[in-house]
Order: sequence, then C-alpha cells, then structure tokens
Amino acid sequence: LGNMEQYAVAFRVEKNKCLQASDYPNKDLLTEVKEKFQKNEVYVSDNLIAAKADKNKQEHSEFRLKNYLKNILNEKDKCVVYFTVNSPCLNKCVSDSWEYSIKGNLELLQKYEGIKAFAFKKVWREDKKEEVIKRLKAIAPALPYYQCEKNKAKCDRL
Repeated sequence: LGNMEQYAVAFRVEKNKCLQASDYPNKDLLTEVKEKFQKNEVYVSDNLIAAKADKNKQEHSEFRLKNYLKNILNEKDKCVVYFTVNSPCLNKCVSDSWEYSIKGNLELLQKYEGIKAFAFKKVWREDKKEEVIKRLKAIAPALPYYQCEKNKAKCDRL
C-alpha cells in the first residue's frame, strides 16, 4: 500500500503461500483498498481486511479490524498474517484500560488453528522495542511476532 503513514491488514491464504516467497496482490486489489481508505472505510473481503486510523474517532487502525478478524479466522488450517506499519502503542492499543485495546484480537489470533503471525514494520515512535515485545508476549505468548524492516528480504522473529 505504499508509504501510507499507518494502516493495519489481516489476511488469510493457503498454507503453501505462507511457506514460500510470494508477490504483492494484484494492482486492482490494492486500488480497491486505497479507495476504501480515502473514504475512511474499512476494507473487508473474504480473505483480507484493512484499515487506516480514524482520527475523528481516535480509533487506531488495528482496532478498526476488531469486528472483522473473526471472518479471517473462520477457516482452520490456513495461514493468517496480521500486519501493522507501527507496532501497537503501549499506552492505548495493548493497554488493559483503553476501550479500543486490541488485546482480544491478539488472543484470538494466538488461538487460531493454522499458521499465524503478527508483524509490524517499525516500533511506534513513543515506545521502546523491548517494552513492546514484552507486552505483546504477555498478552499472547504463543503467538509468533515479527518485525519486517524496509529493504530486508525476511522479517526478524522477535
């Protein structure tokens, strides 16, 4: 989706697609997602959900996927990846007290029966990497976490 500042996606593919390198989705799909983003809507399909932050309602992009994640997780023995540009912020997204926390999403993803991963590109600017990893692993310790930095062929397991 290019250099957008913050967005989150979750998608489901066949296991073999996860176990080998693959290309970006087709350009038509990317165009559809970008059009939804321009309208401040969540993109929802059978195998992909995507959202950017809704600054008017203070809903972070990760939270906006909350109501749709179950649809992605409804087919067992596939591969599900949840990706966000910035790591979930400690003071809201993975806090115990914020109403828009994504803790439930991480717990759901951890329970998924198939290949699964939670990945982010960079650590949110107000947080420290070690603290983010510690918090994520406290919420869903069995969930594989990755950091996928720009210009790297592979993501680093955290």
